[in-house]
Amino acid sequence: MILKKKKIMLKNNELRIGNLVKWYDVSKVLELHSEKNKFDNVYIECEESFEWTEYNKLEPIPLTEKWLLKFRFEKSKRFELGELKPCYVIFSLAVMIRHNSFFVDWIGGNTELKYVHQLQNLYFALTGAELTVA
Repeated sequence: MILKKKKIMLKNNELRIGNLVKWYDVSKVLELHSEKNKFDNVYIECEESFEWTEYNKLEPIPLTEKWLLKFRFEKSKRFELGELKPCYVIFSLAVMIRHNSFFVDWIGGNTELKYVHQLQNLYFALTGAELTVA
């Protein structure tokens, strides 16, 4: 029996121009075409070309420590409740690793980040600037 890998779908309200997504390889969203608040087509920059593709063919890129370093986060230690916890910091944004997951703490709680585009969107919301690969 061959197990088929379940495709992870992007939500149609979380994709922004500039987000990095997976379409064969890492691609950058350049334009979104929508009708009735639903994205139909996406114009992306691939490794060697620019192409239109259907929104539902894109997949999110899992967030990893390697991606944090590509975005110029610096490995650091954070003192929390008497413990030193590893984290990655850029400006005043700290991404913590707990139980092999990534979290951003904020007043009132924390938010788990699973994908690169989620980190890009959070960074933009907080700073008004794009988070770019070094």
